[in-house]
Amino acid sequence: MRVSEVYGLTWDNIDFRFNTLRVNKNVVKYGNNGKSYTVTSPKTLKSIRTLPVPINLMKELQEYKKKFLDLENKNKELRKKK
Repeated sequence: MRVSEVYGLTWDNIDFRFNTLRVNKNVVKYGNNGKSYTVTSPKTLKSIRTLPVPINLMKELQEYKKKFLDLENKNKELRKKK
């Protein structure tokens, strides 16, 4: 995978049931300063693909997603209290 494709991954690209991930977007720099980014579609249809993911990596991703969602929920609760 290209770095820009990795940056474009979101949780909905990961299929935990079939141990795959879908590459369908990427993050690229634009503008003169090189500090601006945008999400785009891949340049070619061939770049849109589904890749198998090793089971041990899928387990790590599941654990990471659970921690991520827990933190996200805690942040939402903190924002409500303000």
